[in-house]
Amino acid sequence: MPRLFPSFVAVLALGGGATLGVAPAHAQTGASKPSEKTAKTPERMMELFGPAIELAKKDQFKEAVAAIDKVLEANPEYASDIAVGRFDFLLKYDEDAAQKYALKVAATDFKGKANTLNAMAWAIVEPESKVKKPDYAAAVTLAEASVASSKLKAPWLFDTLVYAYEKAGDLDKAIATGEKVIALYPPDSKSEFLPSFVARVAALKKLRAAAPAK
Repeated sequence: MPRLFPSFVAVLALGGGATLGVAPAHAQTGASKPSEKTAKTPERMMELFGPAIELAKKDQFKEAVAAIDKVLEANPEYASDIAVGRFDFLLKYDEDAAQKYALKVAATDFKGKANTLNAMAWAIVEPESKVKKPDYAAAVTLAEASVASSKLKAPWLFDTLVYAYEKAGDLDKAIATGEKVIALYPPDSKSEFLPSFVARVAALKKLRAAAPAK
């Protein structure tokens, strides 16, 4: 199933945290709109985190994370806006720390933000993932939280959860989740996602049937 997760660098350059699904603080709390000096504009985001992005473009990911952390010391209110980028950069050189960080922000900064949670889970379980030591239990936690927090039954969220369950070795839950999604579609559905779910569940059932009896 195709994913439309732009790179963090591209997202920040195009619109900062709001584009990542992080609502501005005044929208979340109902407070009055902040002044231009304090507003989290794309320009302000680039001013603060541009140096970190430039380091990441040179594959200096450890230095990029250090630069982000330094900015956050003076500007802690930006922690949720930069969390995806920090995860993305951290994953490049310290997978264990990145996956633990994902769980931390999932319970705090990104609690209830389905697409962001899904993106972090997908980074761990996707077939083309370059993570050498994936924490599939963490991916399951992230994907379950993504599905649970989504008001819409978005197929790609369930798809990630199916992959997470499979990678974690729970074929029963992977199949049950896939079948649950298939049941959501009407019999005459022309959804582009449905055939991939049907094929995925069929493949998982074959895999389960071929597995040694427990």
